[in-house]
Amino acid sequence: MDASAKPQVFGTIRYMPITARALLLQGEIKAGMNDDLRAALRTYPDTMYLVLDSDGGLISEALLMARTIRDHGLATFVAPRSECASACALLWLSGKRRHAAGRVGVHRFATLGGIGLFTDEEGTQDTVGQIVEMVEDMDIPTFVLVPMLRTPHSDVHWFTPQELARLRAGDPVPPNAARDIARLAVHFAPLKSGRSRSRGSAPNPAPERTPAAAPATPRPDCTTLPDATAQALCRDPHLAGLDADLTAATNRASLATPAADMAAFLSRQTDWERARAACKGNIACLERAYTERLTELSGAP
Repeated sequence: MDASAKPQVFGTIRYMPITARALLLQGEIKAGMNDDLRAALRTYPDTMYLVLDSDGGLISEALLMARTIRDHGLATFVAPRSECASACALLWLSGKRRHAAGRVGVHRFATLGGIGLFTDEEGTQDTVGQIVEMVEDMDIPTFVLVPMLRTPHSDVHWFTPQELARLRAGDPVPPNAARDIARLAVHFAPLKSGRSRSRGSAPNPAPERTPAAAPATPRPDCTTLPDATAQALCRDPHLAGLDADLTAATNRASLATPAADMAAFLSRQTDWERARAACKGNIACLERAYTERLTELSGAP
């Protein structure tokens, strides 16, 4: 990259006149960012790549940006040592061509309760519908919907190398473009210094020292959680373990489910979640529901 080349800035989106003709998006996805993206593309209509390094942000803005990305035929790229999580994953998935040398992750969006029960049912249903419509319209492999709607918002499902291989689209990035993109992301890495580290990534190790005795971790107040099922998962470690096991089993089953059968798979999962809610926090009922669903998924193709 030419050190004399001055980046053009559109809000938090930067254009660099490098071989790849790329835009760089780093940091939180905020209201108005789609306008910034459209302004950058009007100014530089020859842009080929959108480079992503973000922990996410507003899902509504990400859905608008996803449409802009697809309408302009942009390729999306996550550079080495970069991460694209939560709402950012929608941007990556919307690329006409998709490439990832870094990590891409998904989870439930914030208007869903910690275990997937609606806190604002009308708004949540509408957002889920928009996401499903985007996946269908853009021919995105439908298995992404399961970890996207199943993984708690407090966690991140990072796509495995096998999953990323299924999600990549288009021809490989030319070596000169990949080199320039990686250098561009590293060049602006200091912009991330004020950003909290991505959920799910390990912190840098601190120098070894003899720690003072740590105070006991206070038990969470389960009664503050929004519904009976969440409170039950909080109180009962065995039940919480079953929930974790089911999340992993659901993700595995979704990978093995053909695209033609994904709608039926999601419908069965929705029916099960309604049955779980009907337990109204009863531990024995919930254990039975989780065990039956785990047994069902163990026989899935």
